[in-house]
Amino acid sequence: MNLSSINNTTLEKILTLTNQQKDVVFLSDLRLNSVKNVGPVEYLRKEFQFLGYDFFHNSKLSNRGTGILIKKTVSYNIIQTEKDMEENFLLAKININDTVIIIGSVYGPNVNDDIFSLTIYHNLYRSVITI
Repeated sequence: MNLSSINNTTLEKILTLTNQQKDVVFLSDLRLNSVKNVGPVEYLRKEFQFLGYDFFHNSKLSNRGTGILIKKTVSYNIIQTEKDMEENFLLAKININDTVIIIGSVYGPNVNDDIFSLTIYHNLYRSVITI
């Protein structure tokens, strides 16, 4: 979901994601550029809230970026989050229905890149054992 500008395509994607009424939705390649696009990102957060979802993201730049939507009717609380500086993943340790689990959204390129894969695997492993 590229949010360089809010347009009809963006709103269609939001409705498609939320109309399915999933409890948790994992997002990648968000490209929110949230440092420069504070207004559009806040608008997006409000849209998701209006449609019944809490929105968490790791996307400050105009490339990559990950996010998680959690339906407001789900009984949960976030214990801890872990984000990488390259915006390739967002992990959340949550208590959901009295069970502690780790969920996460991961970005990956559309090409085979062994160095990227090894790096992301190493960073994820290190983050999971410390969260």
